[in-house]
Amino acid sequence: MIKIMKNKVKRVINCLKMIPDFYYDYKNYAKHSLHVGNYQEEGHAFGLIIRIYHTIEKGLSITNKKPEFGLDSIHWLQNIIINNLSESERNNIHVQSAVATLNKYFELNRNENNSQKFLYEEERFNKTVSKFYTGKVNGGTKSLNVASDWDNYSTFFKNRSSIREFNTDVILDDDIKKIISIAKHCPSACNRQAIKIYYSKSISQNMEILSLQNGSRTFRDNVPGIMIVCSDIRYQEGKEERNLGYIEGGIWIMSLINAMHSLGFGACALNWCVSRKADENLKELINIPKHYQISAMIAFGRPNKDQVVPYSLRKDNEEFIEEIK
Repeated sequence: MIKIMKNKVKRVINCLKMIPDFYYDYKNYAKHSLHVGNYQEEGHAFGLIIRIYHTIEKGLSITNKKPEFGLDSIHWLQNIIINNLSESERNNIHVQSAVATLNKYFELNRNENNSQKFLYEEERFNKTVSKFYTGKVNGGTKSLNVASDWDNYSTFFKNRSSIREFNTDVILDDDIKKIISIAKHCPSACNRQAIKIYYSKSISQNMEILSLQNGSRTFRDNVPGIMIVCSDIRYQEGKEERNLGYIEGGIWIMSLINAMHSLGFGACALNWCVSRKADENLKELINIPKHYQISAMIAFGRPNKDQVVPYSLRKDNEEFIEEIK
């Protein structure tokens, strides 16, 4: 009986110890995420603009679209562009794409039976918003490019392994840019692209960074490259999106690893399942702003050719799936 009571007390204590870490996550999210009508931080307006204009893009891509769909969103988007941005901010590529999308919206919906609400928004666009367009980027819709060579992708994907032994070849800034140029085409919630990748190419600095991560002890002293995948909380809206950063971060992690694999780099994804203190220490160590939510790290570099890797047997297909009936 005493042993049972001791175990219950221990479970309660362990649960109570979780509270400070949960509160740390809550406080960061409550402070930096976007609440309706709150555009106080720099990323808020841009995040909202991207979400709204991408909604319009999706509507324009539907074959049997409703005439004059989304006029409330059109009104909201134009308000933000007119009232909440400086002249230099209107040159941002996403603001420019939003303006291009608005232009296509009015072109495709214009007819002799337009409502007064549509005509009002179109007039506002023509008199004000359209004048911000520089013509450097496009928006709206584009033709679908369908790939057919799936067998090669299957072979490519199945032959990737997590790599933990790297040679000392120098990683160039151009290598980083090539990786990002491929990986950035992964899916993104409302196309907001709220991801920021911090990277390091210094083995000594990487060792210090990885000392805060709990799954790299056996190889952290010889890692030529690290990427830290973060999501900007300022692009997340309300309580419903509190986990969105981790979801989008996970999508990016796989996209980055596949991009590295395609360019001859080896990589190992490293979880960021750490305490509040470790999260604070890493952000302080490399100056990551508090409004970034860290999803994971990736250790990478050119792999040693003669190494072996874990067999990593996968479950049978049927174990991963269950039909909804």
